[in-house]
This record gives sequence, structure tokens and C-alpha cells, in this order.
Amino acid sequence: CALPICLTWNRVWSPKTSGDFSLGFDRQAVLLVPGPGAVGPVYINGLTNLGPGNNIPVDRRINQFRGSGSAQTQHGDHTITMGGSVTRIQYNGDEQDAARPVWTIRDDFGNSAIDNLRLGKPYQLGIAFGDSYRAYRNWEMLAFAGDHWKVNDRLTLNYGIRWEPVTKPTELRNRIGLAYDSDWNNVAGNGGFAYRLGQNAGVFRAAYGVMFGQIFPATF
Repeated sequence: CALPICLTWNRVWSPKTSGDFSLGFDRQAVLLVPGPGAVGPVYINGLTNLGPGNNIPVDRRINQFRGSGSAQTQHGDHTITMGGSVTRIQYNGDEQDAARPVWTIRDDFGNSAIDNLRLGKPYQLGIAFGDSYRAYRNWEMLAFAGDHWKVNDRLTLNYGIRWEPVTKPTELRNRIGLAYDSDWNNVAGNGGFAYRLGQNAGVFRAAYGVMFGQIFPATF
């Protein structure tokens, strides 16, 4: 299930300056459990596996609290835009690879895989135990500024700068420490132009930018 909530305020301060500010909350909840009477998981060499996968059950809840704002103003041939956002993220859940016994069956013990299945002789049996519940907390931040410059009737330039740090998540109960630190120096830029050719030949455009990706939650 998902529960998105968003409040936005738009304001025009003058014919040349405007802005918008937003507050938002997103909640995503996932609960996957085996059906009644489900077997396995049983992984059989050369045959179709039995039962739901070894990553079931999954109990996951993600909360995101967001605040953002941006402003735009025009000065002569320049249109300047700036803004930023902050998001507080909560990852809560219990996920593991072998919450239920995982049977791996293959040709072994002098028998074929199907005979070992009938005899209940797994080559390997795995199960996870202990407290696997985790509650991670993380921040996502962004700040940017850019300019749209109409040089003349034919040439328009666009350029900007962007700061988007990657912060290190923490576990609420200190059950695990991550082997990397926050990265605060992720500053990058972008630029481009549009040039209108003569004789109705169209418009020539080009752009270049550098972006920094986030570390996906599946990593930790």
C-alpha cells in the first residue's frame, strides 16, 4: 500500500519573480507472506523449484518526509532559478534470505535428484535465525542554481550548478555499521545551448551534465 500526502504553496511576488514551496509525506508498506500450505522453498537440480522464493516473507515500511522550495526571477535577458530540498527517510523492516528452511536437492548419495526429493535427503539445508529487524534512518539533500540566458534572437545558453551529497544511513538500534562515510563534496554542473539556424534550417541544440547517483537501500 502507498499513502502520499503533499502540500504546495505557490506565490508570485512580482511580474518577474515567483516561487513555490512544498511539504510532503510518503508511506509505502509491503507485506508478502507464504500462502496457506505453502511448501519449501525447495531448489531441485534440473527440476522446477517448489514453493515461494527464499526471500519470502518480506515485511517492509518506508516513510519519507520531504520539504522543498524553489524561486525564479528574471533580470534582463537572464532567468535565474534556485532552490533545494531535504528528505528524511525511514526504512523499517524484516527481510532475510532464509527465514523459512531452504532445501537444496541434487544428484547425491548415489541417488538422482528426484529420488532424494522423495527420500527427503537434501544436499544442503539452510535457515536464518536471530533478530533480523532493521530500522535505518537517512537524509537526502539537494541544492541547485541555474541561469537561462537569451544572448540574442538566435542563441540561448543554459548553465547551472548542483550540490547533492550522499549521507551514510544509521541503524536505529546500532545493530550494524556501514563500511562507508557520508560524501559531502558532490558538486557538479551542467550546460547547454540552443542556436536557431538561418534559412528555416531548424534549431541546433547541445547539452552536457554531471550527476551523482544515490546508494540504493538494497546495498545496506
